[in-house]
Amino acid sequence: MEIITKSYTNKNKTMKTLIETIIENLEQRSNEAFDDREKRTLNNATEMIKRVEKEAEFEEIARIMMKYLCENHDPHVSVIITSTHAELLEGLKSTGEVLDYVLD
Repeated sequence: MEIITKSYTNKNKTMKTLIETIIENLEQRSNEAFDDREKRTLNNATEMIKRVEKEAEFEEIARIMMKYLCENHDPHVSVIITSTHAELLEGLKSTGEVLDYVLD
């Protein structure tokens, strides 16, 4: 099976997660708010997002990537994610599942 990989690294910039970007934007808006009620609302939203992220299950996190793949790539693309690296792969050929050599 031939595999094409794309590896995205940016050594000059620390990349943020989507949640980190949302929280940062809410905190900035809260700091710029003139009204105390608006500040409380934004701070409550920020805390709720932090709590949801902390309590997220594996499947919920995985579904984010599944949705991204379905909306942005063809069905032959997959992703491998480790704690330090993410790789986008495109399968050009496949044998399918071969169990002939698997010992029971």
